[in-house]
Amino acid sequence: MKEAYYNLSMNRLNTSEFFDQLRAEMATGGQVVVNFVNAHCFNIAQVDMEYRKALNSSTFVLNDGVGIQIGASLLGFRFQENMNGTDLIPKILSTPKLCEKGVYLLGAKPEVVAKASREIQARCPQAPVVGYSDGYFKDTDEILKKINDSGAQVLIVAMGVPMQELWVENNRHALPGVRLIVSGGAIFDFLTGTVARAPVWIQKAGFEWLFRLAQEPRRLFRRYAVGNVVFLFKVLKLRIKMSRPIGDG
Repeated sequence: MKEAYYNLSMNRLNTSEFFDQLRAEMATGGQVVVNFVNAHCFNIAQVDMEYRKALNSSTFVLNDGVGIQIGASLLGFRFQENMNGTDLIPKILSTPKLCEKGVYLLGAKPEVVAKASREIQARCPQAPVVGYSDGYFKDTDEILKKINDSGAQVLIVAMGVPMQELWVENNRHALPGVRLIVSGGAIFDFLTGTVARAPVWIQKAGFEWLFRLAQEPRRLFRRYAVGNVVFLFKVLKLRIKMSRPIGDG
């Protein structure tokens, strides 16, 4: 069950609760879509209505990062855990019986997704990788056919925000055999070591974003240094608007 997080609908779950609900959703026979939202995603959702709609229509929208936690505190609650995809997706792939019918990987550069396939196969033999494609394709119909022909039960889409969520929303109904679709961001880069993760103590302190900024300052300055300020401004503005009586200004 999702709850209001400003103009998004998000889940307030810990890892155990998420997997219990994930199994229950998959047992119904429907298709499950999992997305993650951090401060950068929230900022995009304020200006891209299609992206916001894609998030709100997904089965699970999970909190990623300290910024989203700060936004929650302004609403008077806390998320139980940092439910980021970099930690959670390997746990999904390692869960017995969840991925046993096969996983398809979509996104990243050709050499990265190929390496990610080998890495997942080595780490998670119970999740056979039945196919993969890089994120630089031009023919969506061809990709959909490859996924369907693979017989994959699980699809990990890692094409960046908001492209991956919009692609999933626009194409998931053409993938009837895929039971679980997860938007993974840079997951293939992290799994292969192409991009290094922050040490655990930095992650726990909530400063993984600062570690990433130090790694790629030119590319990530706008997302983190500027984006975090924009995020705080947007949530404060929305919080003030929410506190006004109906009909006030």
